[in-house]
Amino acid sequence: MGSAAVSEIANSLDVKAPSVTSALKRLHALRMVKYKPYRSVTLTDQGQKIGEYLEMVHNILKDFFVFIGIEEEIASIDACEIEHITHPETIDRVTKFVEFIQTAPKKPKWLKHFEEFAATGDRPDDCIY
Repeated sequence: MGSAAVSEIANSLDVKAPSVTSALKRLHALRMVKYKPYRSVTLTDQGQKIGEYLEMVHNILKDFFVFIGIEEEIASIDACEIEHITHPETIDRVTKFVEFIQTAPKKPKWLKHFEEFAATGDRPDDCIY
């Protein structure tokens, strides 16, 4: 597990150092990070687990959005916005859906039909429901 200075965090997030310090104080109180002023910040084990979970949620949401035809950059931005407020049950179901599509032996026909519908507004001729 690495560490980072407040200024490094601020630069990478493109925010001011006082905003980072304020957030780190809250995260320290929640035992997510080890923070002391003018020292490097490290994640606690709990903080690391939550970070890994949020990264997994972000990737699942982004993959889902890309599957339905959202440009990857927009999908990543939207996933970042949504990942913090989505109920775990929803994440579990979307995870299963994404895994189902990713492990399908070939691209599902209904997904091709959706892509055509999204592009044209018309259902394909061979699309029977």
